[in-house]
Amino acid sequence: MGLAPLLAAQDEKPAAQDPLPAARAAVQKWLGSALDDRTLLEDAVAKVLAAGKPGLRVVADANRAALADDRRARIAVDSLISSVATGFLQEATNSGLVYAGQYDDLAVLQPGIGRYLTGLVLDTPDWFPDNMRPLVVPALRDLYPKGPEEAVVRAFAEICEDTDFESQALREAVSYALAQWGRREFVQDQLDEYAENAGEGKTADELHFVRALAGIHYSLREYERSADLWTRFLQGTLTLGGEPSAHEEYNAACNLALAGRREAALAAMERCAARIAEGKMQSTAPLTRSMFETDPDLRSIRPDPRYTAATEQAFADAEDQGKGDDGQEHADPERRR
Repeated sequence: MGLAPLLAAQDEKPAAQDPLPAARAAVQKWLGSALDDRTLLEDAVAKVLAAGKPGLRVVADANRAALADDRRARIAVDSLISSVATGFLQEATNSGLVYAGQYDDLAVLQPGIGRYLTGLVLDTPDWFPDNMRPLVVPALRDLYPKGPEEAVVRAFAEICEDTDFESQALREAVSYALAQWGRREFVQDQLDEYAENAGEGKTADELHFVRALAGIHYSLREYERSADLWTRFLQGTLTLGGEPSAHEEYNAACNLALAGRREAALAAMERCAARIAEGKMQSTAPLTRSMFETDPDLRSIRPDPRYTAATEQAFADAEDQGKGDDGQEHADPERRR
């Protein structure tokens, strides 16, 4: 299914307080149709996604009920699964958040959804933008934590080796997936190079590579190592007389929280909040209240009163002055939440 129609469909939100009945009704309407009205499919997808994980279970139930020898039923269910997968991917991408487990809920639609998403990377249809292929790989990492079948792993390895035709973004994303699945050779050279350039982290140039190395280990989901590197970066920046940015403190907090270093993570979030309150934040990519309140990487420290106080400190001025949670003025008197 193309991206534009699906995006339009997702703008529709069920009016009912409980979106699950609406999802069930829309799915049944699509499955019982002649399958020639795309608006019915788009409506079913929108309502399934609005219902969250229970909505995905509705699709899973339909998948189990569809008989293998009933060609029409299989087409109806398979088109629903593929469209839901594409919609889920778009919602995750539009959220601006990237974290391990972001696509775990899709596991109820295995194996069909895994095959579909694998096809988007390895046998990309004409309607799917090539620059979206790297964004599919994290979903496959969640759906196949120990790796897909060997033939798929080999095909992914070929992507990493194809420096002439495959983009660096895709090769990088795939190299992280392969490392998770036991083939580390495609990322090891980069790790070794960055570690060498990071040296002892005593100069600005070395700290640049310390920070970049921390990002790679985060992408590899190696949080103990990334937390060590972020700690080293923050200390090194202060030693050189600099001040870590709000974004750097935020990223450090995420890694420290994932590594179970609660006290250090809370301290980083407090420093981050202070930077935001002082107006020291990049306007091109602002940290928002929504990120503070929903980022799964920070789940372990969010219940702490210190975290709540940091959130209020960071965004108090925005609320008092009628600004949105990105710190920018908005014409609408109803502030964004």
